[in-house]
Amino acid sequence: MKHKQHKQAKGRKPRDADGMPFCGTYVVSVLEEGRIRLPVELCRQLHRGKNAQFWLAPVPGRSAFALYPKALWDNWREHLDQDVTQLCGSDRARTFLALSYPAVLGSQGRLSVRSQLLDYANVQRGGELVIVGLGQHVEFWETGAFEEELSGSLQTLRDLPRMEKPRQADVGGAQRPPSRSHGSAKS
Repeated sequence: MKHKQHKQAKGRKPRDADGMPFCGTYVVSVLEEGRIRLPVELCRQLHRGKNAQFWLAPVPGRSAFALYPKALWDNWREHLDQDVTQLCGSDRARTFLALSYPAVLGSQGRLSVRSQLLDYANVQRGGELVIVGLGQHVEFWETGAFEEELSGSLQTLRDLPRMEKPRQADVGGAQRPPSRSHGSAKS
């Protein structure tokens, strides 16, 4: 099956070993044995670094799982080791860490996902899922759950104040003198 770009995506490339952000949204099939064939663009980004290593883990509080570069995962694990028991209790930490494992990317761009992680995200074998680039990592969602999440997020995004373009003074450091009124001034 060809990968189709999700209608909300602009097709930006994911974060690679050179620091480019993971962006874009893709809809892909989950094979019966639990493997996911990743889009070519994503595979290129993931395979760029020599010995590139990644971890799969659940996304806490969401019905999704994520692919983290090992360096990000290691940094996150340091914080987890110190804070997770205090933040969410040992039962939750145990479950989270039990579902996390090193990712295996095949030479043909297939990612093996364990059944427990697919079940956590409510993803059906033989069905479809959505892959979403989120800067430093990639998330995997069941299509209906992603559409629901996206609809709420789009309204939140619409409600944010408009981002202004930087003024020339902000970009170059030099400030322009304030503009003067061309009307006649009364004394």
